[in-house]
Amino acid sequence: MADLEDLRNFLNDFVVTPIYGAERLTERTTESIKTIDSIQHQMLTRIDKHNLSLRNSELYLNYLQFSRDIINRFSLIALLQRELNEKCRV
Repeated sequence: MADLEDLRNFLNDFVVTPIYGAERLTERTTESIKTIDSIQHQMLTRIDKHNLSLRNSELYLNYLQFSRDIINRFSLIALLQRELNEKCRV
C-alpha cells in the first residue's frame, strides 16, 4: 500500500510534469483517480482487518479525498486555460 510520501510524490508528478494536449490530460486524470480509488479501497480494507486507529485512518482518507479534489481542479483549470489560449490566438 502506498504511504503518504508515495502519494505526495505522485501528486507532485501529476502537477509538475508538463502535459501536452487535452487527451493526455484526461488520461492522466483518469489514471490518478483510479490510483486514489485503489489506495482508498486498500485503506478501508486494512481498517476492517487490522483494527487501525479510526482517527489516523480518517486523516489519511481525508488526505486522499483532498488529493482527488486537487487533481480534478487542476485538470479543469488546465483545460479552461487551453480553451482561453486557443480563443485568444484567433
